[in-house]
Amino acid sequence: MYRQKSIFITAIQWDGSEEQARELNLVRSTPLSTNGNVRYDYVHSTEGSQRILSGDYIVTDTVGRVHVYTQRAFEEHFEKIRV
Repeated sequence: MYRQKSIFITAIQWDGSEEQARELNLVRSTPLSTNGNVRYDYVHSTEGSQRILSGDYIVTDTVGRVHVYTQRAFEEHFEKIRV
């Protein structure tokens, strides 16, 4: 029987803001509607370019691979630690 080794990650919860998009160098699409309310954001992850929604987590593992998790999946797999 085996158990997965503990890993440490860094994570940030995406809030959809322009400021955070600039900090993370995210690719932003142009609005799809005339009033500008519909926009899709993408992050370059290990799985390729992935759409990210507000509330999702961008996770970077110890070797620099980037993954996207929904809030629910993130909370199921990770817990915050004190450093």
